Amino acid sequence: MPPEILLAKLRSLLDEMPEMAGRGTYSVEHYSWLAKAFALVQAWNPQESHLFKSSCDWAAGNLNRSHNLATILTTLHRAIAALELVAPQSSSKVFDPGAVYDFFVALTAIIKSAENSLFIIDPYLDEQIFDVYVSSLLPQCSTRMLVNRHSANVKAAAERYCTQHGVNIEVRKSNLIHDRVIFIDGSECWVLGASIKDAAGSKPTYLAPLSPDVSKAKLAEYESIWEKASTT
Repeated sequence: MPPEILLAKLRSLLDEMPEMAGRGTYSVEHYSWLAKAFALVQAWNPQESHLFKSSCDWAAGNLNRSHNLATILTTLHRAIAALELVAPQSSSKVFDPGAVYDFFVALTAIIKSAENSLFIIDPYLDEQIFDVYVSSLLPQCSTRMLVNRHSANVKAAAERYCTQHGVNIEVRKSNLIHDRVIFIDGSECWVLGASIKDAAGSKPTYLAPLSPDVSKAKLAEYESIWEKASTT
């Protein structure tokens, strides 16, 4: 996983941390957060992940919880500090006209990082998304596409792709969308300067991440549009 994407995921994880202190049994939300934290630490440094997993298990089991939570938070902040040294100063990427391959590599890395869910909003998205990008997705990743102009073609391609590959891709149509946005695992958000099908062609474009607080608000906005969007 590219360091800038791992860094964004770790920052988002800390921003969404539930209340972990105190005695008592953890809920599903706590267990889910600990599992995500372990997976990210393991991706950052497999050696660090061994002690981290033990601290997660002991904290969940209410064994010396305050000490183990301190280890968990220290490790997460150490991972962020280390990644900040190797990740680009800004994870925003600008692409000159004609830099179609560079854009392809950058967007593929973002899409490939999705582990559980991918939500693409692009009014001009067409069926080429399946030839170019969708094949990089993990099999268990649930995918949604909110489109407009070429919705019939995208939906037909999605149905055939799902039939052949046994994956879950849902397409809906809305004329209320204007931006190009990609949500990764329900938290990380990237904004595109142009439609995926035209990006870096004859005009410059960009890929820029949004902060966790802005991402959350933007996701809520598009979830509302998704619920009202047409399924045909």
